[in-house]
Amino acid sequence: MTTPLAGTRHYRTAGASFVGRDEAIGGLTSFLFDAARRRTGLVFLSGLPGSGKSALAEHVLAHRPTKDWVVAFKFDQYLTAAPARFFVAALGTIGNNIVALDEPERTTLCRRLVDAVSPNGQILLDLCPALEPVLGAQPAPIELGPLENQIRLSLVLRRFFQALTASGRRLFLFIDDLQWADGATMRVLGDLVVDPQIVGLTVIVASRQGQDDNPRKLRRALHVLGNPTLDLNLAGLSPAAIGELIGKRAALPAEAKASLAERIGAATDGNPLAVVNVISLMMEQGVIRRAEDGSGDQVWAEAAQGLLGNSAVDVLMRSRLAALDPATQEVLGVAANVGDTFDAALITELTGTAAGLLQGAFETLLHEDILVAAAGGGGAAAADRRSLRFAHDKLQEAARGLWDDVHGDPIRVHLAAARAFSRRWDATGDSDCLFRAVTLFEKAEARLTDPAERLRLAGRAAIAVRLALDSGDPSAGLTFARFGLRLRPEDAWQTDHDAIRDATLDAAEAAYLCGDLAALEAFSSQAAGAARNGLDWVAANRNRLRQKLGAMEYEAALDIAVNMLARLDAPIPRRVNGAQVGAAFAATAWALKGRSMDDLFELPHMTDPRAEAELETLMFASSAAYFAQPNLFALIVFRMVRLSLAEGNSALSAFGWVCYGLAQCAVVGNFRSGHAFGQLALRLVEEFGAEDLRARIHMLFSVFVRQWSEGRTAVAAHLLQGEEAGIASGDLEFATYCTWHRINDGFWAGVPLDRIAPEVEDSRIVCLGYHQSKVAFLLG
Repeated sequence: MTTPLAGTRHYRTAGASFVGRDEAIGGLTSFLFDAARRRTGLVFLSGLPGSGKSALAEHVLAHRPTKDWVVAFKFDQYLTAAPARFFVAALGTIGNNIVALDEPERTTLCRRLVDAVSPNGQILLDLCPALEPVLGAQPAPIELGPLENQIRLSLVLRRFFQALTASGRRLFLFIDDLQWADGATMRVLGDLVVDPQIVGLTVIVASRQGQDDNPRKLRRALHVLGNPTLDLNLAGLSPAAIGELIGKRAALPAEAKASLAERIGAATDGNPLAVVNVISLMMEQGVIRRAEDGSGDQVWAEAAQGLLGNSAVDVLMRSRLAALDPATQEVLGVAANVGDTFDAALITELTGTAAGLLQGAFETLLHEDILVAAAGGGGAAAADRRSLRFAHDKLQEAARGLWDDVHGDPIRVHLAAARAFSRRWDATGDSDCLFRAVTLFEKAEARLTDPAERLRLAGRAAIAVRLALDSGDPSAGLTFARFGLRLRPEDAWQTDHDAIRDATLDAAEAAYLCGDLAALEAFSSQAAGAARNGLDWVAANRNRLRQKLGAMEYEAALDIAVNMLARLDAPIPRRVNGAQVGAAFAATAWALKGRSMDDLFELPHMTDPRAEAELETLMFASSAAYFAQPNLFALIVFRMVRLSLAEGNSALSAFGWVCYGLAQCAVVGNFRSGHAFGQLALRLVEEFGAEDLRARIHMLFSVFVRQWSEGRTAVAAHLLQGEEAGIASGDLEFATYCTWHRINDGFWAGVPLDRIAPEVEDSRIVCLGYHQSKVAFLLG
């Protein structure tokens, strides 16, 4: 390979020195550096490709105060199934910035961040291992349900940014090409920008005009809380601005310059990327040249007309790259097909080009602004591992197009790159390498013909599914799950039952979290149809039950739960009358006769998986029965108590005991006994470390039991503990129930309105930020 790039320079929009953009620069500068603004601000930059969105944002951010931080990230149109990539990159950049701080600021900030994310810091380390120098060793997080896992990830990220921005440094997040952002990024970003406890944060998003789905999602999140926003749509340059650009390169007479500017503007729609490249090509090809009498420059009209007939951005980018030698075009084509970022070591492996020669070519391409260093791609990485990307996505499209013209389908490159990223994952454990490998393997699925390799890749896809779900991106998880299932042999249910069962259940979980009901039903039915026993059948239907509960389809949820219990050989009637409730209450009271609270606490731990599944199903069913079938709710509570007596306590037993305490108060008026059972439930929460149940137990105990035995001040303190526990564990439903009851109790107890009103409004905003519209409505 040679590097004959002289005379083929690609002129980026930045080369226009922002001619004609004074108003946009002024507006953006004023908004970004408004010292009086505390709430998170949002900037929406839009425009056609090549309108200078990225260059404008980078130019203004370069003039920020030195103590403020910028995190920049660009999404890729060809690599969309990479969960939470922006937040992984952002955390890595922020971690590097923190490590580079001087003492004592570094230690102080690290401590603040550790306190903020505790006890869930490991979740951030799993997402971004580069944070380890900042957070240190962290305890393993408690296991939660799929929806609670998503909520907890969002909460711990928000806690991190709350603590970070409270340090006095403003933080600017610049997200380019938002239209290609993954679902996890959009979900967490939407939560982040409306968090009223995050101060000094500004988010700048750039997106292509006409591709508005993701920007619209952010706008919906902002609508309720009214964050300050700035909208900038970068239109084409005016003829006057184009004339100014021509004047920077050539000494044309005023009339000729104005005429040429009009013609260039008409041919390019004033697109800055097209304009600066057209002017440059005119200079290089002699369309604009010195007059014969030496009096200045003149325009070769015929040649200008031919050039202006091919002045679309896509055409210009292809012409720039077509001027490179074939070997360089080949390298760029391969790079364009492997995703948004790449490095010399990867391209050497894929093309066989000598490392030294390739490194030299990349340096030239960097100098010519065809490639740029990717955000976070520098640092201490070896030169051949420095992360690069194309300077503009239109250049990436052009490189792919030129490569496709010669080679056709890029499946060969996808397969080779997938194997390369798979090897990197083996060596480093970097989840981004695994995500890219699985994404590229899927693109090359038609070439995966070896049964052994397909089975091995199915296992990798299964790991990617779990990592995607843990990263908060069920959409990517569902994509990976479907691919992994397609890789497995047709007789997998007979030859490798456990593996395909687990893969199918993960697919059902991803579908449930995505709200894809058809896929949820299909995967659940597959797993249920192949169930070998009652436990398998219950596992297959668990996400169907969760979905019905979340949709408040309580009768349908009870139908599913009753069938699940029947499969566990623990049938329960679908309809219950008062006589049945009375008999169950009497049987339960008899079973408890003579047992102290210490006796009940010291019951052996439950070990039977069938009993654990029964207890969990009963707890799910109780939520539906409470609203739809009160008699059935009572029967379920009594069943949970007797099951714990027979099989021992588990974490879920705490829910049964607190509900039994509720029944003691509501049914027979035994408030002292009810209080004792509530205390037993809290002791079991501590015994089993059941942080995911703490908010639920505190709410039920405080609202329905404690109020009969303790003063309002004590009850309020316990409800506050429930709020804090629910926020920490992701149980936002019961956290906000605790909020509502605490404030409501204060109102009825006569707390002055001037004290309650501000807390009501603050809590309403927090509930809206947590997407808990029911409690927000009650507070509003």
